[in-house]
Amino acid sequence: MSADLTYQDNSEIVNLLGSNGGLLSMLDEEGSVPKASDQNYANKIIKAYEKNAKFIKPTFGTDTFGVRHFAGDVTYTVEGFLEKNVDKPLDEAPSLFQSSSLSVLRDIGKVCADEMAEMSGGGGHGKNVKTVSSGFRTSLSALIEKLTKAEPHFIRCVKPNPQKVPDVFNSKLVMEQLVCSGVMEAISIRQKGYSSRVVFKDFWGLFRMVLSRAA
Repeated sequence: MSADLTYQDNSEIVNLLGSNGGLLSMLDEEGSVPKASDQNYANKIIKAYEKNAKFIKPTFGTDTFGVRHFAGDVTYTVEGFLEKNVDKPLDEAPSLFQSSSLSVLRDIGKVCADEMAEMSGGGGHGKNVKTVSSGFRTSLSALIEKLTKAEPHFIRCVKPNPQKVPDVFNSKLVMEQLVCSGVMEAISIRQKGYSSRVVFKDFWGLFRMVLSRAA
C-alpha cells in the first residue's frame, strides 16, 4: 500500500489568476467599463480577494497587491495596468507603415489599420478590444487541455552559473532553479511514494519464485 502523498497544490493560485472572475478576468472587465482606472481595478480586486490565502492585501495604500506564487511572494503596482493590457499597436503605427516605400511594410500597415478599426468599432474600450490577459488565459486553457490529454515528460535545463561559462558551479543559483521549477517538489513526491514503478508482469516474472517459497 502506498503512503499518503502530500504536495504543494498550485490550483488555488491558478484559479486566483486565470479563472473567470480572477485577477486577469477582472482586469479585462475593468478595461471595458466607463471611467475605468488602475485604482478602480485595485480597489475591486482587494475587496474581492482580501481573504484569499494566495492574495496579499497591501498594508499601506491601495495601489499595490501581492500574490503568493509557487516560487515565492510577488508584489505588483497597478500603475499602467489598463494601458499595458490593451494588445494593440501604437495609434501612429498604421500610417507609419503605410507611408513606407516597401510593399511588405505597407501591407503590414493595412493589416494594423484593419485590426484597429475592428477593435474600435464598439467605441472606446469595447468588448472587441484584444487584451494581453485574455490572450494569456486562452493560451493557458489550451495548455492545460493538452496536458490533461497527454502524458508529458519534461527535461529541466539548469544554468550552473550566471556568466554561462564552463567549469563554474553556483550551488545557490542551481538550488533556486530546482525549487522554483518544482523539481524538488517532484523528488519529494517520489520519495513518499514508490521510487521505482515496475510493470506487474515484469515484477511477477522476477520475483514469483520468492513469493511462492514465502507462501
